[in-house]
Amino acid sequence: MKRRGFSLIELLAVVAVLAILLVLVTPAFNSIASSSNITQAANMLSGQIELARQLAEVRNRSIEVRILKKNGDSHFSALQLWWPSLGQPAEKPVVFPQGMLLNESLSPWLSKMGSGTMAAGGSWAGATYRSFTIRPSGELDPRPSAGDRAQVFLTISAREEPTPSNYTTIQVNPDTSRPILYRP
Repeated sequence: MKRRGFSLIELLAVVAVLAILLVLVTPAFNSIASSSNITQAANMLSGQIELARQLAEVRNRSIEVRILKKNGDSHFSALQLWWPSLGQPAEKPVVFPQGMLLNESLSPWLSKMGSGTMAAGGSWAGATYRSFTIRPSGELDPRPSAGDRAQVFLTISAREEPTPSNYTTIQVNPDTSRPILYRP
């Protein structure tokens, strides 16, 4: 009995089918990875705001949430909790996952925050930041005006564009500083 193998044409057909499947599946995997990174960045931001709220209440001291933009970067991509009364950090900076940023065009509250530059020393020396303060009572400082109360939110996306296809928005209650995530 003669053993028969696969012909070259059969092997090429299988390789071609696999290549087509790979081309079709790759964008889906990239989309899943991007969605996962956006969710992770939003959870980081929300978690740090919640931690700041709790620290302010427990220590009975205002705490500042600084949203950082490293030298040479065009976007805000990290945050740090800071004790303004002590002039020192409360926590190490938390960096968003690779490629994730705070979308400035979809974060109107950012323009109403305080701003500054990180002091010399450390890996974030010279970085610019936007900040808001959480009081021990849970209120935000600067206090949003009545017309701006609905504008107290920050948006995380993979790219800076007016209408990204994938993003998460974190709204912060101006009275309690509790963050709420919205994922369209």
